[in-house]
Amino acid sequence: MKKLLQLIFAVLLVCQFSFAQSPSTFINEINYLASHPDDRIVEIAGEAGQDLAGWSLVYYFADGTINAIEEIQSGVIPNDQNDFGVIIYDIDQGGGSGGLALVNASDQVVQFISYGLTPVIEALEGPAAGQTPEFIGSQLLPFNSLQLFGSGNEYEDFSWTNLLLASPGSINVRQLIEGLLGNLGLNLFGLQEQNSSAQDDLRVETVQVYPNPFVERVRVTLPNAEINKISVMDASGRFIRTVSSNYQSQVDIHMGDLSPGIYYLVCETGNAVSTHRILKR
Repeated sequence: MKKLLQLIFAVLLVCQFSFAQSPSTFINEINYLASHPDDRIVEIAGEAGQDLAGWSLVYYFADGTINAIEEIQSGVIPNDQNDFGVIIYDIDQGGGSGGLALVNASDQVVQFISYGLTPVIEALEGPAAGQTPEFIGSQLLPFNSLQLFGSGNEYEDFSWTNLLLASPGSINVRQLIEGLLGNLGLNLFGLQEQNSSAQDDLRVETVQVYPNPFVERVRVTLPNAEINKISVMDASGRFIRTVSSNYQSQVDIHMGDLSPGIYYLVCETGNAVSTHRILKR
């Protein structure tokens, strides 16, 4: 018993040192295409109780020069899940491309990302000068967002996706925040929880949509899985019809009555949502 307690104490010390040395405040979600300006946000995740006063968000143009600097005056991160939480701020940047640096109160760059069709190659000025950002992708639709999914409590535990509905101000749909000790202690003593990982849940299957471009109809096929529902949207993000597939793996959608132009198919399965751009001739 004494040795067991010593082992537990050692694990706690190792974990405490590890988390003290590793940053756990990060950009968790960004939506720069929302139809309403108030919904264009950047979401920051971190330990509950942390005050971001004195931090800043530095926005960069695609050419690496500074677009805008937002000084965070106040913002205590709430406890949304396992002593972690998220807080949102308005995006102070026009257009759908560029870069964003999260800078702490000591003027150190905690995170530097770029996104959109013309991302930043290298920052030329400001706190991130000389740094190359991490490209996280491009947002597809106004009601989706670029967001992290997976399980853990540090940035490196998660991955970026642009397939999920925006969830500003709350833990992302496919995100599981573990406690500060994660599952390490539980694994050591055979007490691993049986909760499925959020990352395991996000299994985006290979959806086949053809023909594309189309004239009268498109066929949507999802091998080895069942389609719950398919929604059709126009280029403005307006839903124009919904097709119930009755959990089939292949669905034909007749759209000969639609005007020529760009549309989007939103395919929902039991595990994920995927969006596909199609062209009507």
